[in-house]
Amino acid sequence: MTQKTYQWFLAVVSGLAGLLYGIDIGIIDPALPYLNRATSLSESQLSLVVAAVLAGSILGSVVAGVLADWLGRKPMMVVSALMFVGSVAVIYLSQSFLPLLLGRLLQGMSGGVIAVVVPLYLAECLPAEQRGRGVAVFQFMLTAGIVLAAFVGNYYLGNAELAIQAAGADQQLIVAASDHAWRSMFLTVLYPGAAFLLGCLFIAESPRWLVRHGKPERARSALLRLRPAATCDAELAEIGAALAAERERPKQARGAALMEMLTERRYVLPFILACVILGCNQATGINSVLQFMSTILQKAGLDPVAAASYGTVIKILNSVMTLVAIVLVERKGRVFLLKLGTGGIIVSLCLLALLFYRFESQRLDVRPQVEALVRDNKLDFNLADVGWAGTGAVQLSILYQYGERQQVAEAFTPTAASQAVLQRAAEVVHGLPPAQRELLAQAQAAWSGRSPAAAADQ
Repeated sequence: MTQKTYQWFLAVVSGLAGLLYGIDIGIIDPALPYLNRATSLSESQLSLVVAAVLAGSILGSVVAGVLADWLGRKPMMVVSALMFVGSVAVIYLSQSFLPLLLGRLLQGMSGGVIAVVVPLYLAECLPAEQRGRGVAVFQFMLTAGIVLAAFVGNYYLGNAELAIQAAGADQQLIVAASDHAWRSMFLTVLYPGAAFLLGCLFIAESPRWLVRHGKPERARSALLRLRPAATCDAELAEIGAALAAERERPKQARGAALMEMLTERRYVLPFILACVILGCNQATGINSVLQFMSTILQKAGLDPVAAASYGTVIKILNSVMTLVAIVLVERKGRVFLLKLGTGGIIVSLCLLALLFYRFESQRLDVRPQVEALVRDNKLDFNLADVGWAGTGAVQLSILYQYGERQQVAEAFTPTAASQAVLQRAAEVVHGLPPAQRELLAQAQAAWSGRSPAAAADQ
């Protein structure tokens, strides 16, 4: 393999690493609605499944640096690929909450290791003039992974929605179609994970790590795959001198330097400011938005297909703007892009708050009207006693099945979202436990004057 070819090979492998990290973040978004429909997980459990990948990423990033110094950069990249492949298998085969949570946690740990080790490996292997480009490829491919996960979700979403429509009121078929959809989404992303694992087997170890661990000949061989022979010896000597100087530096001097960084104003204030800026950036909720994109858009009134399509467009814009930032960062500087991005975040959050406020301000509490309708027909069902939080879906099914539809529809603000909820409510009844369905059948019988058995057959 020529030097140019190997440099391209490294770029592809590092790109696959970024792709996997993006997939870690993005794949749960299209899968979540079908996971919710196919399983009996609570909202809190689903939230933990979503958050587990970020928690795993934190754990992976904390230990990745230490393990990479001990075991090497290449072995840790192989380990991260194995964790990703293993996590997909665990998630795909999971039948309960705990295996699913562990699979997502493992998936996040693989992403955390990738985020630390791969940029470090590129910085130590690529020539100085190519390091920025290599890390930029990694960052861009991270956003491309989010887009790829969206396209995978769209493919299976379309098939799942067709199957659900064909199933009609057959709840078992609906659950089966939903279950197949979310499992297939996770299984499909196994292929880039396997490609990354295969690529990691054919890369050389970091020359700097090899010199640090007393293997100069292997370090020279690794450098020869990337540099002309004339520059290898000089670079090896430079790496060796830098490491020797680091070792010879007294421990007391290193401790004093660390204390200086932790106590002197000129170091502490920039460090605190950087941490605050990074924390505020994450507090905008971008990771949560990316992982709940389809759910948010469906809650806003879009059907599943439209929500997935609009979500994909947003993720493509995210990827494109990442590419724009990569191009502009050397021309305009980091501070300019930080100000521009922060301003865009503030404007977009304000617009979203205004739009959702306008939507939510039109919602009405229809419990008194429905309670009056039910009591007029000699049935006492006090909705206020049970509250919206516990039985929201059940109450909507009561509104739809047992109240006069025109009156109930008028009690709701006639928006597309509320009409969609009313139309969907009838389907919810078929997924209720038998005891609750029997109660609703009795309520329908009291409303319509039919027997409970006839009402249950509807």
